[in-house]
Amino acid sequence: MTIPLLHEAFLAHAARTPEAPALLWSGSTVTYGTLERRSARLARRLRAAGVGRDSLVGICVSRGPDLATALLAVARAGGAWVPLDPAYPRDRLEYMLRDSGAALVIADAPSADRLPGDVRLLDPEGPVPDDAPPVTGLPTRTPQDLAYVIYTSGSTGRPKGVLVEHGTVAATVAGMRTEWGVTAADRVLQFAPSSFDASVCEHGIALTAGAALVLAGPDSVVPGPGLLDLLAGAAATVAVLPPSVVAALPDTALPALRTLVCAGEALPAEVAARWGRGRRMINAYGPTETSICATTGDVTGTGAPDIGHPLPGVRVDLLDSDGLPVPPGGTGEMTVSGAGVTRGYAGRPALTAERFVPVAGGRRAYRTGDLARLLPDGRLAYAGRVDHQVKIRGFRVEPGEIAEVLRAHPAVADAVVVPRDGVLIGYAAAPGTPAAPGTAAPGTAAPGTPADAAPGSPVDAAELRAWCARTLPAHMVPGAVVVLPALPLTPSGKVDREALPRHDRASAGLDEAREEPATATERTVAALMSELLGGTDVGATDNFFRLGGHSLLVGRLAARLRDDLGADVPLSGPVSYTPLTLPTICRFEVLVVCGVFKKKKKFVAHSLHGLEMDVYCIVYEVVKVGAADVVV
Repeated sequence: MTIPLLHEAFLAHAARTPEAPALLWSGSTVTYGTLERRSARLARRLRAAGVGRDSLVGICVSRGPDLATALLAVARAGGAWVPLDPAYPRDRLEYMLRDSGAALVIADAPSADRLPGDVRLLDPEGPVPDDAPPVTGLPTRTPQDLAYVIYTSGSTGRPKGVLVEHGTVAATVAGMRTEWGVTAADRVLQFAPSSFDASVCEHGIALTAGAALVLAGPDSVVPGPGLLDLLAGAAATVAVLPPSVVAALPDTALPALRTLVCAGEALPAEVAARWGRGRRMINAYGPTETSICATTGDVTGTGAPDIGHPLPGVRVDLLDSDGLPVPPGGTGEMTVSGAGVTRGYAGRPALTAERFVPVAGGRRAYRTGDLARLLPDGRLAYAGRVDHQVKIRGFRVEPGEIAEVLRAHPAVADAVVVPRDGVLIGYAAAPGTPAAPGTAAPGTAAPGTPADAAPGSPVDAAELRAWCARTLPAHMVPGAVVVLPALPLTPSGKVDREALPRHDRASAGLDEAREEPATATERTVAALMSELLGGTDVGATDNFFRLGGHSLLVGRLAARLRDDLGADVPLSGPVSYTPLTLPTICRFEVLVVCGVFKKKKKFVAHSLHGLEMDVYCIVYEVVKVGAADVVV
């Protein structure tokens, strides 16, 4: 049976049910007919701009209906899209554009400023030129045509683009839609950022089924009250979320949510037990190189959830280090072949040949680097990685890429990045740095570190974190950087990861002396932060993210502030800043005070001790900021 391509399946639904809701956004509805007309207009403009078969077109738009319109338009025009998350650093966006070769970018006004000045931009709302071809002149696509190029973390220091064809992603989406039972009656949450291939999954399973896509805005993508309010208010029936996001959500009934798919990282048994009651809970697995997803299965029982069975048309072999099948019940590397395997990596033939290999029967398979074992019932149990790749809040991260960014700093001779308790910790060898107790004994310096390096002005943790934030997305910026004179080595000359010291306040960019919370509100917020951070002592001016916090914990914190203090704290402000400028206790006190009184619709002046609030005032429409007073 021929599987229709994503845009073809959408067009069939638009023709059959043009008045059916396609996109639900901020209280408004975009029907299938309207979305078809919008995408056709944009596709005609793309054709007039020279887009043809496999032309690469960047898409850099804010959350909202423009993303779905742009994805469909590029496919209909014959091109392939390159998702560019406007939240990424400018340097990373520029690299992705240069590396992919995309010469044209669909960009809305807020996102256009994030892009290089020499790139051609196309406003998604612009007029159709007179010389644009008619809708009937749009090209027919084939399964072998390129659908999109999506970038993943790379161990060599630069992200790598994965080339995904129309046929492979259509087969994967059809398999997910069938296995998960998505129908035209569903409302599917669109949660993932465009840079994450889960966004293709969400758009695909909804718009090829004739279902409605519930679009999340900035306030509702942080796990907390906003996301729960969106799920409940829109009566979403299907959601695909990373387990860490689900774990951070406060317990809520959500009776309409009949299917919850967890993907992107290992699903803890306690999360499955807490959120699986009263609904279908599914655990899914798959790297980007297999077109989003390779295996899926319902969560049953009380133990650690397995990753299910392969999607239709997909085969998973478990191989040992010699490339031979492991014995029954043995653990081996998952090698995926069949319907979803992608072309490979853009401009990286050697890496493509290394990871995409021929297997028996003339098939082409992707070596995932993930370990698994086959269970007696034919399902697969995930068993870890064969390398140092990690998942951070659902994002695939190569610590080697972050280490390469640290090594590029002129004061750093060598670097390594390791995950500890869910936080990325960087270790940088900088000659001239005073040795920490118990580290880098004489004669054990990392290769390339001058033994007689003259002491100078050592680089500090804050500078190195800022250096990383220039080129890395927020989830890849180390939570702390420990600066050492040299990295400790094993007798064989490899970095001795066990000998790396624990990070301290200074390595996280915090003042060595902790300032005690001064007011009742500060003490309450400090206690809540400490609880969420596992008992860490929290000072009044400590940065929540530098203590190990992240956007998931901010959502849980907002829920606790609402429950304990009656304050609705909007999350679009705090989490939109870089990890280097996220909230301290004092700032959260203002958020709490403003949240309480804005909720009560009163005007009040609140005195603070020496706090700079210029940025945060914008969130609460503060009309006057003095040296110590905030007026709301």
